[in-house]
Amino acid sequence: MQLPSLFTSPVRPLTETESAILISSWMLERRTPEPDPPLEADPDCPRGFKIMKQRLLAAGVPHSSWLVFFLSAISDSPGKCVMWAHSVVTKTRELGRAITLTDFGETLSPDGVPTEEAYRAFWKAQKDFSCPLGNYLDSKEAWSNGHDELERSD
Repeated sequence: MQLPSLFTSPVRPLTETESAILISSWMLERRTPEPDPPLEADPDCPRGFKIMKQRLLAAGVPHSSWLVFFLSAISDSPGKCVMWAHSVVTKTRELGRAITLTDFGETLSPDGVPTEEAYRAFWKAQKDFSCPLGNYLDSKEAWSNGHDELERSD
């Protein structure tokens, strides 16, 4: 059984704030592909960003820190960050390379971001897996890497 992707879910347009974050993040990505020092080294780094980075690193996929910054900034819960991380991992493995903000805006999600209903459907789908933790996305199998120390997302 495979989880749906947030990149193919029903969408809504970006809000003005989300658009501003996307444009700012894209400009930063164009100027500095990877921030130095890493954003997660900042003690004030948001929890959602750290959760996404942890999942992407655990999965062993290359990724854009600026994409992670944008997706975590528009996510109002740790669970949404984890759903985005899983969708990024799946798409990165499919493409064989890191996803950039340009990819996100031009081809993966050009019409907006998932609706609340799409997030709820994704969350329900990952709950339907037989998993002792209750959330498939909190299991080693979801990220296929062998890491046990995943912060719970609920």
